[in-house]
Amino acid sequence: MASDKQVVRAINSGSISSEDLVSRDGWSYICKVRGRNFSKVDEEAWQRVPAAVTS
Repeated sequence: MASDKQVVRAINSGSISSEDLVSRDGWSYICKVRGRNFSKVDEEAWQRVPAAVTS
């Protein structure tokens, strides 16, 4: 499992794996990491995350 730092970096760079976005466990972990690191996650990058699922 990726560290919080790795997940935050992936969110901010738009490089979250599509498998993690559609996996219930993966999405849950991403959301928990975001909650623990709220101030480190770029809001605009976070808003683009759902779009990555549909593209």
